[in-house]
Amino acid sequence: MSEEPNIGIKSLRKSTKDKTLKAEHLRDSNRQQQYRKQSRSTNKETQDASHGLSLARAAHIIGQEGGIDTDDKENVKALKQLVNQFDNLRMKDSDLNKSNDVKFENKIEKKIEEKDPISQKEEKSEKKTTEFIQSHQDELTPEIYNTCEDHFKKEETESGHTTWDARKDTKKMKEARA
Repeated sequence: MSEEPNIGIKSLRKSTKDKTLKAEHLRDSNRQQQYRKQSRSTNKETQDASHGLSLARAAHIIGQEGGIDTDDKENVKALKQLVNQFDNLRMKDSDLNKSNDVKFENKIEKKIEEKDPISQKEEKSEKKTTEFIQSHQDELTPEIYNTCEDHFKKEETESGHTTWDARKDTKKMKEARA
């Protein structure tokens, strides 16, 4: 499964003309279908291939909040490849995927915006997200990586710890900042 996914650059060109990055710009349904086929889940008929770092949240962090230029196709391509990695996908009950997960993410984003501390459960989820991003950092452009870092470092936690671990930055990202 190390085969690089076809991310559909032509569809990106058309879909990002309005300069606003949206969740649908990042979806790779072929990749989700591949994941679903290889999944060992016993309840596939009632489940979706869900994104850990959701498409909507990635588009918000990078596009709206981060202001990443969608004219730079390398940025969008790198982000689309990131969110469609198999280690960002999981089989989830369709109802949970479409309602509870969205509410959970929205609650976290609201807390970040209002500088309210996130709960321990939310912190645990956010650490998984940041670990995922950092495990793929060399596949990202420095602009995308820095935007993610800035976003997650803003989080206030009940424990007082950050969910972003700068010690995990690779040499490539450290050099890109210098």
